[in-house]
Amino acid sequence: MIPLLGALLGNPSTMITLGSAAIRAAGKIFGGKTEKAADQVAGFVDNVQHLPEAAAKTALVNQISSMPAEDLLEFKKCEVELAGIHADVTKKQLETQAQMHKQFQARVVAEINSHDQLVRQNRPQMARESFLLGSAYMLLVMMSKFLVACGLITAAMKFEPQFAAGCYAIALTYFNLRSADGIWGKEGKGSGASVAAMKAMLPGG
Repeated sequence: MIPLLGALLGNPSTMITLGSAAIRAAGKIFGGKTEKAADQVAGFVDNVQHLPEAAAKTALVNQISSMPAEDLLEFKKCEVELAGIHADVTKKQLETQAQMHKQFQARVVAEINSHDQLVRQNRPQMARESFLLGSAYMLLVMMSKFLVACGLITAAMKFEPQFAAGCYAIALTYFNLRSADGIWGKEGKGSGASVAAMKAMLPGG
């Protein structure tokens, strides 16, 4: 948490999610020193956009913490406005996710109720084949490691996370899991935590 800032603005993830445009817009409402402080923070956010998530958070905290206390207090005036923007963004994201889920469920129900046997069986069949393909790949990788340990072969099959995710993609989508990443761990989608977890499950992974 960044000193002198509230729970919302002291969270680097929230600052990055809001983006520099929202921060500058909040600063313009107050003008003067507050606008200048907001513009400075927005510049910091722009500077870290290209970095990985963890590095971006650390860099943003360091840059904001280096600001004079007076500027931090000026920027804190934007907290209420940015909290409102953050709430609106979160609400829209949840509404979008709910709508996507509703559409997905409606499509599944329509397929289940379809009189066409091919339509009714197509998605479940593809999901089964996807799961079997992914499981077969995982078993082959583990079997190759076992054979190496037994001295029967000299090199094990290399585990390819992207290939494994591709094999399981249709099965995961069938169960309404739109990303293989983020299923395990606390880092969330896009972090690579799930791929790392999958790899760790393999002997020698």
